[in-house]
Amino acid sequence: MFRMSQTIFLDLLNELECIHGLHGSSRTTSREVLAMTLYISSHNESIRSTCEWFQHSTETVSRYFSIGLEALVKLSCSVIKPIDPEFCDTIIGKYYVVDDDYPMQRGFLKPFSYTKYHIPGFERGSQLVRGRQEAFNKRHSSLRGVIERSFVVWKKK
Repeated sequence: MFRMSQTIFLDLLNELECIHGLHGSSRTTSREVLAMTLYISSHNESIRSTCEWFQHSTETVSRYFSIGLEALVKLSCSVIKPIDPEFCDTIIGKYYVVDDDYPMQRGFLKPFSYTKYHIPGFERGSQLVRGRQEAFNKRHSSLRGVIERSFVVWKKK
C-alpha cells in the first residue's frame, strides 16, 4: 500500500523518529503519521480521502501530514547530497545541472541569464539559434527536460 515492504517501512519509521523528529500524539502514533504521509504522497490522495481512510478529522490529517513531510524532507537532506559538497574533486565533464536560481560556482552547470532558454521559445521563433549562449541554453533546457521526465518515471514506479 505504501510502495515498500513492512521491514522498510519500520526501518524508515525508526530513522525518522530517532534522527529527524517524527512524532505523533497520545491519539495518533508516529507510525500512523508516517502512514498518512506516505498514503498522500505515494497515491496522490487528497486530505479529505485520507480522513476517510484513517478516520481522522481534516485538521488532524493536515497537521500530521505537515509533520511527516517535514521529517521526510530532513531525511532527504541527509541522504541526497553530493559526496564532495565543495566540489574539490569534480571529475572533468561531470556537473550538476541546475536552474538559473543557483549561484555560478564550480561544479554547477547553469544557463545563461537574460538569454532565450525554454524549448518552446526556440520553436516559436525562427529555428535559428543566435550565438553560443542561446545554443548552450537550448541544450541545457533539453537536458533538464530529460532529467525531469526521468524523475516522473521514477516517481511512478
